[in-house]
Amino acid sequence: QAGVAGGSPISFTNSNAQYALVKNSISRSKNRCVDLWDTSNVLAAENVAYDAEGHCFAVGPNSQNNNLISNLGALTRKASVPILGANDDTEASTFYMGNPANTWSANVAGGSERHGFLLETSLTEPLGRFDGNRAHSNVESGICVKGYAPSNLQTFRDTNSFRNSNTGLQIIDSTSVEFNDGNVADNRHGIEIISAGGGTNPVVDLANLKISGQTPGYKGLASFVDGTPVLCTGYASGPAVDGLAVHPNNAIVWAQSLHFSGFTSAD
Repeated sequence: QAGVAGGSPISFTNSNAQYALVKNSISRSKNRCVDLWDTSNVLAAENVAYDAEGHCFAVGPNSQNNNLISNLGALTRKASVPILGANDDTEASTFYMGNPANTWSANVAGGSERHGFLLETSLTEPLGRFDGNRAHSNVESGICVKGYAPSNLQTFRDTNSFRNSNTGLQIIDSTSVEFNDGNVADNRHGIEIISAGGGTNPVVDLANLKISGQTPGYKGLASFVDGTPVLCTGYASGPAVDGLAVHPNNAIVWAQSLHFSGFTSAD
């Protein structure tokens, strides 16, 4: 049911009862995968989704106290027919997070045409929990936090984002967020902070992260798989690769205990 609100394989609307969605598989959906809209108290765990259009595991802006744990989403495509008022056709993400007051733990997002994880919200609620998540091989970004400016510092823990075509971690128009512990590797841009600022606590904190321009494993892959870009060539003519890029913004950026490696052709 492409473009139909509520027409996803698994869809909850206006539900507050306790439900568990465990060990289900969804393939080739034309309208998302698991869609939680105005819904609370759902556990979605150990589900697998493949080759879906639109946001795959989607949590709407009025949904909270849901738990998404150990789910796998692979090959998320832009929606050919988007839901009215949604951005599935332009910002398709394997995990769409419209409300921060939920739990995302130990999930994997691979191969999205836009984002692996997208937290897109103007809400200021505290982050429920975001830890142990992995994003790889996505076109735009592994993880994107956009428009989020809570009152107190909220921490994303043990985040791993690698082999994304553009950016491992994007922080856009957001403040009072911290990424603590994890790995960012083999991306054109490791971490980008764009137009951050405003809010009551204009701080972006990066701590205890390992950031690699090109790991030995990726360099070996690029040497024998046609079409795989060599990120760090050692020549000025190579692609622009950076570990941390802070664009003009009004936030206080703290970068502490970061380890950078793999930014020369010899690494």
